[in-house]
Amino acid sequence: MMVGNLLIVDDEEDVLGVVSEYLSTLGYGVVAVESGREAVAHLASDARFDVAVIDWTLPDVGGRELIQVIRARQPSCRVIVTTGHGAEVVNETNAGLFDGTIVRKPFTMRTLSMRVAMLLEKPRAER
Repeated sequence: MMVGNLLIVDDEEDVLGVVSEYLSTLGYGVVAVESGREAVAHLASDARFDVAVIDWTLPDVGGRELIQVIRARQPSCRVIVTTGHGAEVVNETNAGLFDGTIVRKPFTMRTLSMRVAMLLEKPRAER
């Protein structure tokens, strides 16, 4: 497994806690935040992220806007979108913004960690 720095963004405190704790135990560097606004602040800092795991429906800065910030500030950061809604919410129009990785809630930690590892192991040309 390739170790990387992850940004986890979810407004559900329980989900955020479990996901960040699990991924930390796997050796990833994890920054966990409860809002899109907090995520934007971290993206504007010197922190560098390899993968961002973001909830599509955040109450302040939504998934689409947050992905646009990620693309502008850290274009090499890969994005995994989590959603409790169907994939139709994250439709074809938005799919070009991220790496096409949607994880439906509720998800297992195994599923999420496999998606993170898959993105980290992809050669640069495939991203």
